[in-house]
Amino acid sequence: MDSAKLIIWSAMLGGLVTLATISMVDIAMHRSLAAWRGLAFILTTGCSAMLLTGLVDFAFPGFTDAGLLALKTSFAPLSGALALSYL
Repeated sequence: MDSAKLIIWSAMLGGLVTLATISMVDIAMHRSLAAWRGLAFILTTGCSAMLLTGLVDFAFPGFTDAGLLALKTSFAPLSGALALSYL
């Protein structure tokens, strides 16, 4: 395993956990639809980034290729559509 990939994945996951925590605090404080939409955006974008960069391939080598392909083809357009809805 390349150490550069591990560094990038750890930075990506650290940022994702930080943003998700901030979003959950926002949900706890304001309890609005916008706060829930923010958490949904962070989670779908983070899942899409983890799937498309190969982190799931590395972390779960026994995961079937058909299941992984189905996840990749569903989360990538979903996160793109969610981002476009915010624009």
